[in-house]
Amino acid sequence: DRARGSLKQMLHSLRRQLGPDEVLAGTTTLKLEPKCIDSDIAAFAAARREGRNEDAVALYVGPFLDGVHVGEAGEVERWVDGMRGELAGEFSATLESLARDAAARGDHAATVTWWRKRQAAEPLSSRVAVALMQALDAAGDGPAALRHARVHESLVQQEFGSAPDIRIVELAAAIAAGKTGRQPGDVRMKGSTPAGSPPESAFTPVVDMVGLDRTATPRPARAPRLRVKSVAVAVAVVVIATIVTGSWWNTRSGADASVLVPNEPVVALDPKRVAITVFKNQTGDTALASLGLMASDWVIRGLARTTLVDVIDVGALYTQDQQDSTTRPDARELARRSGAGLVVDGRYYRTSDTVRFTASVVDVGTGRVLRVVDPIGAPVADPLAAVDELRQRVASALGTIVDPRARDFVTP
Repeated sequence: DRARGSLKQMLHSLRRQLGPDEVLAGTTTLKLEPKCIDSDIAAFAAARREGRNEDAVALYVGPFLDGVHVGEAGEVERWVDGMRGELAGEFSATLESLARDAAARGDHAATVTWWRKRQAAEPLSSRVAVALMQALDAAGDGPAALRHARVHESLVQQEFGSAPDIRIVELAAAIAAGKTGRQPGDVRMKGSTPAGSPPESAFTPVVDMVGLDRTATPRPARAPRLRVKSVAVAVAVVVIATIVTGSWWNTRSGADASVLVPNEPVVALDPKRVAITVFKNQTGDTALASLGLMASDWVIRGLARTTLVDVIDVGALYTQDQQDSTTRPDARELARRSGAGLVVDGRYYRTSDTVRFTASVVDVGTGRVLRVVDPIGAPVADPLAAVDELRQRVASALGTIVDPRARDFVTP
């Protein structure tokens, strides 16, 4: 009786503060009046019901009541868990439906995008990992498919201490051997490696497109690139191009908001598109080399689950364990190729038995460091704790840049 009396007093106070509109309708059974105030769950359900799958995906920004816990209320906890699982399942089913529809109409880039988002929602699912690898291979990006297989293997090993699903191993072997049935003339994603090229060598430019807004106005297609088989010819071409274009590049201002490449259309830098590089291994320990790929992949997955920014994975343009700090490609130049206005460049160090990660958000056009993520440490035996904190801090840092409202309540 006392609880019911408190509830009545609270409702009376709410109605007085909310004004004349009957936002809270009913007496015995209470509900929000949809004409006055809506909810994201109701909008999500309506979009699903009406077949507006892309709208439904955009409305789902995370698990239901994530982080909310009501002590000593078992019934509430069970209801929350049930709702959380039900909504997450509907979200996953919607993503898979979008991926299948894109594949059916031959839109390989969109297929990869939807499977990327699906994998971000369930990173340890071998079935989803296989589907994403198949989509990448169908898009002509076999090296990225192989790279994803390695990242998935690392995650499974870290989480379960077991080997990856045999389907992933067999598919990776088939892709590496060129036995997946894809012909060299198949359509390829922008920036992908030509069929038959060595996977992820230092000279293999590959761009993994993650979380891109496919409704945006597409940029003009780049001019076709030559497939140069001779390393000597490739070096000669680079030297000549450097000599010819050197003075032209020197006249460019670093503050330009676009990128001009000889014989190619202008690529505008999108201020809400962010490129994530492979975190640089500064530990001196080759056994920790895989942490760079893992850290960048986790940051990408975390950002891909939000609507904060469009995410580009430029890590596949190079492999961190094959290049030292003197030959590592400039992060800004890698980001320019994809039209990203921001780039997250990260490194990790080792002190005694601790691994420390740090990152900086850089404006691609000006080169100015906009935010720096303070070092985050974790035991060498369990670095994932730091990686999870890292992606949260990177997301917060980006939020203060792309959304002015966030600056009022988030300290960079």
